[in-house]
This record gives sequence, structure tokens and C-alpha cells, in this order.
Amino acid sequence: MRRLFLVVLGLLISLSVNAQNNNQSELQTHEALVKELYKMCSFEKEKLPDWDKMKNLFLPNSVILLKSGLNKFDNVDREGFIKLWLRDIEKYKLDKTGFSEKMKNMKCSAFGDIATYIIQYEASIPGVQMPPQPGLDMISLIKLDGRWWIASIVNDVPGRNSSIPESLFK
Repeated sequence: MRRLFLVVLGLLISLSVNAQNNNQSELQTHEALVKELYKMCSFEKEKLPDWDKMKNLFLPNSVILLKSGLNKFDNVDREGFIKLWLRDIEKYKLDKTGFSEKMKNMKCSAFGDIATYIIQYEASIPGVQMPPQPGLDMISLIKLDGRWWIASIVNDVPGRNSSIPESLFK
């Protein structure tokens, strides 16, 4: 019995280490981290994101500024970012429809242990008869302790009479 217990314990530890290593591979390059963020922000109906995994992309004291109205931004940290997601999932019943946020254009400037991305994206709700909502994210990353972290995100969306300039991506 003790031998069986040790075999099962060893298997569980091995699975846990492999899961952590797989997660860490997404954090080894700044581009992989940014792509993972957008991948996690998209989800199918009844399959919500892994919030702990998403939190692990951000520094604990990260700064996130999300456009929330005309001349208004929500200023949150990673915990607040998750709370905003949960609020919107409930408000718009996204758990019943899913949500998609796809990168259209991406530009990176990097040096040493820092990187900044400008990302044009389109957000949409599957099954809803409205065009995707364009948006722009500026994401700052830093490499600490052998992996990349999101330090900040600043988000904006074009107004009715404006658009995202293509010159940002040249």
C-alpha cells in the first residue's frame, strides 16, 4: 500500500512540474507572453479563462488602464483586471456566448529586459449581429527572474469619427 502511495505521489508531482514547465514556456519570450494574453482573453461559451493562469501573466503591482467611456479609464491592477472581466461576463452574459479578441496588427520595440507592444485588435461576441469592436493596446513588459511579465497595459478604442492610424505599425 505504501509503495502504491509513493508511486501515485510521484506521478502527481511529475504532472504538477510538467504543467508548471508548460506554463513557463509561454513566459520565456515577450512575444509569447503577449500572444498568450490574447489567447486567454478569447473563450468559447461555457469555457471561461483560467483566472489564476491569467493573473500569472502580470506583475502583482501592474497598472492597467482600460477605456470605459468618453474621456474615462478604469485604473486597476491585475486583481482589478480580473474583477472587470467577471463583471463584463455577468453583465453581457459572455459565459453563454463566448468572447473573441484577435490581434490584427502588432509592433514591438524591445531592448534588454524591457519590451513595448502596440497592438491593434478586434473584439467580438460570437453570434451577435454587430461588427467587431476595434481597439488599441499598449503593453509594457519586463523580464525578471528568468521570465517575462506584463508591467502595464493602456487601452483605447476609436470613437465614432476616428480610426486607429496604420502609421503606428510602420
